[in-house]
Amino acid sequence: MATSQSTGNDTPRPAKDPSRPLYIELREREIRLLYLAPGSPEDPLRGHLDVVALAYPDNSWCPARLASGAEYVALSYTWGDQSDPATIKLNGNMTLIGRNLASALKNVRLKERWCTLWADALCIDQQDDVEKSRQVQSMPTIYEAAKLVIVWLGDGFEGAEEAFAWLRGLWHIQEEVTLSLDRINALLSPLIAEALTRLLHLPWWRRVWVIQELTVCQEAIVMCGSSTVPFGCFITLANIMNTFIFTGRINQPDCSYSALMPAGQDLLTLAEIRCAWKRCDGSINLMELEALIRRTYLRTCATDARDHFYALLSIALTENWLELKPDYTITRDVLYLKATLHLIHRKSSLDILQLAENLHRSVDDPSWMPGWDKGSFSLAPREFIKGNASAGLELSLSPSEDLRVLTLLGLVIGELHFVSPFENEDNQFQPPRCIMGWLDELEDRVPTNPYSAACGLLEAFIRSLVAGHKSFVDEQDTHGEAPLRHIFLTWTKMTSPDSPMPPTWRALQESTQWLEKDLYRTPPANLRRHVLQSLNRRSFVITDKGHVGVTPNEAQEGDLAVLLGGCSTPVCLRHENGHYRWIGAMYVHGVMAGEIVENLSSADRSALTEFDIH
Repeated sequence: MATSQSTGNDTPRPAKDPSRPLYIELREREIRLLYLAPGSPEDPLRGHLDVVALAYPDNSWCPARLASGAEYVALSYTWGDQSDPATIKLNGNMTLIGRNLASALKNVRLKERWCTLWADALCIDQQDDVEKSRQVQSMPTIYEAAKLVIVWLGDGFEGAEEAFAWLRGLWHIQEEVTLSLDRINALLSPLIAEALTRLLHLPWWRRVWVIQELTVCQEAIVMCGSSTVPFGCFITLANIMNTFIFTGRINQPDCSYSALMPAGQDLLTLAEIRCAWKRCDGSINLMELEALIRRTYLRTCATDARDHFYALLSIALTENWLELKPDYTITRDVLYLKATLHLIHRKSSLDILQLAENLHRSVDDPSWMPGWDKGSFSLAPREFIKGNASAGLELSLSPSEDLRVLTLLGLVIGELHFVSPFENEDNQFQPPRCIMGWLDELEDRVPTNPYSAACGLLEAFIRSLVAGHKSFVDEQDTHGEAPLRHIFLTWTKMTSPDSPMPPTWRALQESTQWLEKDLYRTPPANLRRHVLQSLNRRSFVITDKGHVGVTPNEAQEGDLAVLLGGCSTPVCLRHENGHYRWIGAMYVHGVMAGEIVENLSSADRSALTEFDIH
């Protein structure tokens, strides 16, 4: 499983700390390797650490290697619970290690020969923050230079070997995947699907470091207990799942692979990033840090909160390293503040802050700062609202000395006078009663219509229900005059013929001006699906100036709808204790395409308001 390796000690150097004799000072381009003694799974662990030098390639086509030309295997595993440690005898000293790492070492060691391994918990001095910072910068090279990466999922369980055997069989017929989806679908039995789901639920898949480790490595195998399979088998499974997703079959009742979701989403993300890492010519394709975060921020976990950034930096564009480098001497709070401001400045945009709405909020964090370690949200994430509301109004940002308060320029769209949270109902056909109640409120709450006509207010209301969902709305707009309005009115007429509705809209509802093909093209069920997605954990709002829209359901009456420079959507802010609190992104109909900014005079621009957001 691991390569045989004889040891060759360098000229002896003293330990950094006599009380910890395992760790000597590492020079530039040096790493430690674990030389693990042979033994059976039940034998005690023993071995020794030695220092070796890395050789870096001259170009991105060649992988890194050890300067000596020797080979080693790198482990990818989860630390797990450290409260009940196991032991390993290293360089004559008993050393505590986590039980999951101990189990991995017992399963990968050879019976009759020494093997050479790299495992971060032992090969990096975890008590030296300076060394840890330097070694983390070298980890992409460490995993790239390894002959093999072993993914340790954990101890085996009933059904794991059968699932691995099925994956190996799937790998052998991968050329037929796109030719016979029915055959591939029939291959997955309920028992194998259950075992695969259990495998995909194991903690390793959510460990943030695995993204880097499995992206840069040359070759990898997966172990669960004594069972092994090439990691390429899981890539094949991901390709099949993507095929079923893209063809829409994943949602069909007879699709065997639907049982693997949502557990399989972590595999799909990892496979996507790994496949995008190298171009066809073999050169490296570094990625935008923001794009990596958007793909991973909800589902990854780390023992150290700082690793949510440090684990992604090595596969991000070099420009991201200019301000952000692994540094374990700074706190989680300082890193998150610096990293979030870095992401804002990189794009001159505040849009990255919208991700915070799908993360748990910490009372100690600034309201605008995403809690990057607060992912794995148990609720369905909110869809991102898209727009171009601040077009022409550039970002103007001044952070406080401690970085916790942002001073931003913007203008007030209006004060929220009506806020009503969306409440879904099980009825698959009838519009939720809260929507019909909002219709009733419009007539009383909008004395001055800011839109072109009565029909304009109805159009604003309907488009707010889907938060301006661009692809869906644009599709309807290509089919003539107001088909989205027709679909909505037909939906309410079919399901709520006695619903409250202003007389002008009632006349529209009862007219027959639209064609039946509108209903065939976009049935009410399609509209309902987009409404439910867009209103998830959001509230419908009406401002004091008559604008309608949606906002995070944490909003309250009296909050402000504000347009900030560098933010593509309006933002809900709450004034409290001399500062403003960031509530979240909004959809406000009539301002999403930059209409307000376009009508600003030069005098108006000079009178923009400063908002101190804590």
